[in-house]
Amino acid sequence: METEVLKETDVLIHSIITSDIYKGYRESLEKVARYPELKERLDRFRTRNYEVQSSMEDGSTFDGLEDLEREKRELTQNPLLAEFLAAELALCRMMQEVMDRLVESLDFE
Repeated sequence: METEVLKETDVLIHSIITSDIYKGYRESLEKVARYPELKERLDRFRTRNYEVQSSMEDGSTFDGLEDLEREKRELTQNPLLAEFLAAELALCRMMQEVMDRLVESLDFE
């Protein structure tokens, strides 16, 4: 593998880790982790969210989406969980933008 590409990858990783978005995500995660019952509830939600999104990609119906939205509304009533979910979404969006730009910039099909 190209040494220069790996070096620049390390620069990108450092930029992500030192970004306010990533720092906010880590801080929010640490706050939630102080409350194991909240962390467990959050992890169950995130697992179900992944499962529902994966089933939608497979062409399945939107079964479970309404339940997931209802559960998200309940979770976000807790300020700690609302803060974490917002921070996680911001990080996911940033990472998606990075990946989109990489793919768009390359002749990669």
